[in-house]
Amino acid sequence: MVRIEVVRALGDVGDVQARPPLRDRLEIESDARARRRIREVLRDLTEPRRAADQARDEIERLQAEHAALKVRLAKIEALGSAKPAPARPRLKKAGIKKRKGGKP
Repeated sequence: MVRIEVVRALGDVGDVQARPPLRDRLEIESDARARRRIREVLRDLTEPRRAADQARDEIERLQAEHAALKVRLAKIEALGSAKPAPARPRLKKAGIKKRKGGKP
């Protein structure tokens, strides 16, 4: 069980330098579960880390988008703290005149 956990930890670290020692261990390992886990970790270390690369790219994209949104928000807040625009005069409704009693 300890050997399986060590192999799992090596896989989690993702260091490709662990491949030669894992291959050596695979040749002499007697436990079938440990051999299977070693093969899985070797496969994972050999394949390109597409998921991790995609996640890293997505994080970078989101960070850039976040920075751009912060700049836009700062501009909007700056406009809001500037002098308010003068009030527009109210337009009278066309064709409706008030009579002296307050009734149209």
